[in-house]
Parts: sequence; C-alpha cells; structure tokens
Amino acid sequence: MASNNETKAKVTAGAMERKVLVRLPRALPGEETELFVGVNGQGFRIKKGVEVAVPEPVAEVLASSEKAKDAAFRYVDGLK
Repeated sequence: MASNNETKAKVTAGAMERKVLVRLPRALPGEETELFVGVNGQGFRIKKGVEVAVPEPVAEVLASSEKAKDAAFRYVDGLK
C-alpha cells in the first residue's frame, strides 16, 4: 500500500501533466513582459498578453493571486 506522501506525489505529478490555457493581461510600458510563478520547486515564466498552456497547479496559483488582489482592493475601498 502506498504511503500518504507517495499518493500526494502521484496526484501532484498528474496535476502537473494536465494543461490549462491562461492569458495574463498585456504588460504596460516599463513593466516586465513575463511573470514568474513557482510551484513545488519548479519555476515557470509566463508571457503576458498571449494565451499559453500551463500546468494545472500554475493556473491555480494565478487564480488564487487574482482572488487575493480582488480582496485587497475591496478592503481598501471599504476604508474610504
């Protein structure tokens, strides 16, 4: 029987193989044209302004980041 850690590793490996299409907003003048995302010790440079296929966990990190930004904006708006 596989240990819990081995099972998690297999799930993570499978998730890394599944690809999701994402499109980051185009970079503004003077802004970086790529975004670095790190997941489980692997780094990914995602080009802004074009649709790219990324591993599922990378797409989840990007979605989580957007949710956090939205929450921060709502908080700041509530302070006004």
